[in-house]
Amino acid sequence: MRGKLRWWIISLVTLGTILNYLARSTLSVAAPTIKAEFHMSTEQYSWVVLAFQASYTIMQTVA
Repeated sequence: MRGKLRWWIISLVTLGTILNYLARSTLSVAAPTIKAEFHMSTEQYSWVVLAFQASYTIMQTVA
């Protein structure tokens, strides 16, 4: 039973790590669409990325 639980925990941690990576990399993939949709310059978009990274950093230290 403990071995089965151990594999569930490993699977969930792996899934969480993959989702974490995808969430962080999605912003760069969506950059052209976001810039076109909201009529942003590259400089304005960099502020969006900065806000995302700053909030991500702050929340990581809280967690």
